[in-house]
Amino acid sequence: MITVKEIEELAPYLKDKRHAKRKEEQELDELFYTDKFRVPWLKDEEEENYVVRRGLGFKLVNSPVNHLITDNPQVFRASLKSEVAVHEESAKRVASEMNRWVKILLRMNPNPFKAFPHFLMRRGEAWIHILPNNAFNPDDTGSLPFVLATPD
Repeated sequence: MITVKEIEELAPYLKDKRHAKRKEEQELDELFYTDKFRVPWLKDEEEENYVVRRGLGFKLVNSPVNHLITDNPQVFRASLKSEVAVHEESAKRVASEMNRWVKILLRMNPNPFKAFPHFLMRRGEAWIHILPNNAFNPDDTGSLPFVLATPD
């Protein structure tokens, strides 16, 4: 088990070197994605008379993501003990409930199934935050106890 002293020694390295370098690289990648990178060897860059912005970085990142099939995700659950019929039925019920949840999540804006791979390709990392739904109503079949958020 890691001790408090080891954590305190490791924290500056993680914060100042790893995290800072990762953010620096992501900001550089974002400049190419948004097509706002500098072209230092051109003399008149401020007026952008010679720079042609074609959005190639945007196309390079988004074209593989657009080919991912995220329109109809489905959940499957294998039974832990396949020889017992009760476990098979339980696995089917869990998969059925999860597929109901997925159909509700597909109606969210932004769609988490489309946003997650987009952010993953764009920045090299993506996060899905599971937030509690304060407006959850157990009697409403269209209500979920959680909300998925994909921060930008």
